Amino acid sequence: MSLPAHPRAAITLPTALLGSALLLTGGVGMAFADGTPAKQPKSATAQPARAGGAAGAAAAWAASRLNADSRTLRDPDLTADLVMGLAAAGTQDKAVKSATDDLAKHAGDYLSQGVKGQISTANTAKLALAAAAGHGDLKNFGGQDLEATLRDRMQKDSGRFTDLAKEDHSDRISQALAVLALQHTTGKAPVKAVDFLAGSACKDGGFPLALTGTSADNCASDPEATALTVQALEAARKGEQAKDALKWLTGRQHRDGGFATARGEVNARSTALGVQALNAGGRTAEAAKGLAWLRGVQVDCTGDGADRGAVGWNKPEVNDKTLRATAQVIPALAGKSVGQVDGGAVARPAEARTGCGEDDATPGTTDDTVIRPSKPATAPQPSSPATTPGTADPTSTGSPAPTGTATAEPTATATEGTNGATDGTNGTNGTDDSLASTGSAAYPAALAAGALLITGSAAVALSRRRGHRGDR
Repeated sequence: MSLPAHPRAAITLPTALLGSALLLTGGVGMAFADGTPAKQPKSATAQPARAGGAAGAAAAWAASRLNADSRTLRDPDLTADLVMGLAAAGTQDKAVKSATDDLAKHAGDYLSQGVKGQISTANTAKLALAAAAGHGDLKNFGGQDLEATLRDRMQKDSGRFTDLAKEDHSDRISQALAVLALQHTTGKAPVKAVDFLAGSACKDGGFPLALTGTSADNCASDPEATALTVQALEAARKGEQAKDALKWLTGRQHRDGGFATARGEVNARSTALGVQALNAGGRTAEAAKGLAWLRGVQVDCTGDGADRGAVGWNKPEVNDKTLRATAQVIPALAGKSVGQVDGGAVARPAEARTGCGEDDATPGTTDDTVIRPSKPATAPQPSSPATTPGTADPTSTGSPAPTGTATAEPTATATEGTNGATDGTNGTNGTDDSLASTGSAAYPAALAAGALLITGSAAVALSRRRGHRGDR
């Protein structure tokens, strides 16, 4: 006699359904037909939200511009940004070395801002960070002892770093950069310097740009100054003192993932700083939303071939702000805070290309591997009315005097993130993070799943019919 019909059906139907489910979900550890990997189980230890493929593509574009126009190196501030950005991606070693060598040649002028005997704390700290990222010697970088210069600029009684100039433009940003830079030295940042940075927080938990003249009840928290302060405190292992600032910063994040400046403009730099701070503080879900915003202003596979990978100021376009924006955003895409860019980045070889199906590597690069395209992404719209860029660049030459401008309130937008991801599923741990491309191949998979389900159902019916015949 044949097997009973019901047991056979019990085997056939689950098999059919399981096959359909696997096709529809992509399976554990497999990718959807459109190139987006399925969700992976969450790790017990949270890893930084990152978009490594996007970081590699951005680095490839930046390196190509550096190679195409040597005049870029005439701006040491931009060169320092490029060194740190390219080093964070870990895919452009030759470009990093070239830019670092050139930066060393102009180290003295950069520190003094062209005025003999003058020392800018912000520039010295930024140069030290770039030197560390480019495997330079902080004790002898272009003939300058950057570590000693920074330590000399710290006021022994307070721990504050000041400029040596007629006008002192030091502020919380230069203080944070100095702490971050000295963390790369054997002696680390002085405790007094770290404590001074952690002090004078506003009542709401954030930090003001100014280092003096404010009190907890009379200060305006600055998003970019707060983001850099959080990164410095985390790097100095003072994370407990950054908790309130992280909470404030999280509350300032716009629904689409972006971060605004103190003047209310949402842009790539302010958002990148926010993402880096969130990652440093373990807020990876919020960091992933910020990454989605950044990827939305990155030129994807629908853009001109020569522009793919570039990160725009607040939309995916290439103009006079794009190279600096791209350089400043790469570390955030790579999942690294300012203090974590140490020149030891190890990236996947495939992170050097745009993943748009081109046959040759991006001009100016030496990498020859391709990353897979992900699902489509659209450019995010600023959550608040954008103003003319004019806010203080947290890492630019000479920090301007604090303005005390109140921070704009985040406003709701129609989107919850560029790629519809609010939980770190696009551009985060274990997920696809290459440039977006148009089109989707998920529909054929759905048809195949439906066909398999019909086949399974037919098999069940046939087995029942045979079972009835056998019983006769």
